[in-house]
Amino acid sequence: MAIWQLSFDVVDKNKDSNDENIRSWDTEPGNVYDITFLDKTKSWGKECELYGNPEKTCIKLTKENDRVVGIGVKLDIRELSEELIENVIKYIAGIDGKIFYKNEILSPSISELKAKIVKSDAFRFCVNPREFFESLQK
Repeated sequence: MAIWQLSFDVVDKNKDSNDENIRSWDTEPGNVYDITFLDKTKSWGKECELYGNPEKTCIKLTKENDRVVGIGVKLDIRELSEELIENVIKYIAGIDGKIFYKNEILSPSISELKAKIVKSDAFRFCVNPREFFESLQK
């Protein structure tokens, strides 16, 4: 993951943060392939379907036995737009998912996601790279 990316998992809305297998979907979510706002990209194996650019914004579907069992999202903070955030949130809500970021479960809400974005290292880096790296030395 690049420093300018914010990364999180999409988890089943029925799981909680204490669930040992929180990142794994027990049943494939409906509409999981309905990622119309990102182009499908060639992935590195048949266990993965990739939408978008892995160096920028992307959604990765991890598969076992031809069934989606995991969903990961990376957002490129350098090129983030209101429309992209809305599309990601609509996608997550449309598959009955929630955001799992830094051991915390968030509802698929634009305001909650934005709040995490502005507090992230990726955002701090994009706003002022020099200050970000100087803060690491303290």
